[in-house]
Amino acid sequence: MTLLDARGEMATADSSDPGRSDRAVQGDISLEQIANRKDECVRILEKRSLELLCFTYSLSQDRAKEFNRVLEEDLDRMLLDAHKQLAIYRLYGENGGSTFCKYRLRQLETIRREAEQCHERFERAKRQNPHPSVTAIVPIFGTDDLENRVRQSLAEQENVAKAFGNLMDNCKRLLERSEHMRKMLRSLREQNQLIFYKHVQVASLIDEVATYLGVCVRDNVADDLHSACLAQAASEFAVDSWVSKIKGCQATMQAIRTEALTYFRQRESTAGGEAPLMSEEQRKEIQGAIERNTGSILQLSRGAESLCQQLTRDA
Repeated sequence: MTLLDARGEMATADSSDPGRSDRAVQGDISLEQIANRKDECVRILEKRSLELLCFTYSLSQDRAKEFNRVLEEDLDRMLLDAHKQLAIYRLYGENGGSTFCKYRLRQLETIRREAEQCHERFERAKRQNPHPSVTAIVPIFGTDDLENRVRQSLAEQENVAKAFGNLMDNCKRLLERSEHMRKMLRSLREQNQLIFYKHVQVASLIDEVATYLGVCVRDNVADDLHSACLAQAASEFAVDSWVSKIKGCQATMQAIRTEALTYFRQRESTAGGEAPLMSEEQRKEIQGAIERNTGSILQLSRGAESLCQQLTRDA
């Protein structure tokens, strides 16, 4: 049963029973209140009521401020028009207590009240806007608009979920590739260290064999490889932690050189007419090898010190 049918039946019942009509008018709910309520329901069903207008938020980094400004101007203009129409009708409207005058006045008052409530909802949404510079206030009118907005939000949420899933897959792949690269780097570092140690071992064995045989042979290829290894060590090792070690090695090499020279001189001076342990040529070759190693370490130490000073200046 619709509101019009109920009102017709009530009017029929009131015409048949005048006393009942008086009781309805004098009761808690009058016919005028029922009529007002009916008009409000009709306005809502016909989508002419501002009570159907609500607000939500939408991210718009480029035009959020412009949207908010235009919407606020429209609502201010609507509220001003509602007050203006009500004031004009009260001043220049039809005089008298006719039913139409009361209906028109009640209708304008309803429009003014709905406009004020709508403006209050907008002001509340404006105050609660988390980021006014990038978030726009979007009006929603009626259930159809709300349903479309909900569907749009669900579709966007699904797109965001898919994008997030793709991002997670990409992150997993990148993590796996990163772990694989780390394993490869660790393997390369171990191989590099092994090659470096093997090279040092081979160089030491060559020096020992040459010293044992009494023949010192200059190998330019081995010297170049040794210099390259020293340069690589200087580029990979930390400067601060190895400067002191290099200086210690330099001091140790110098001490070994001094002790060796002292030992051989004492041995020659005490041996008398006996044959020396080494010939002058062998001694010069060994001394040259020691000087070459000492010079390489000294050069590496100076380079490390200059690099440390440069890093200190940059910091």
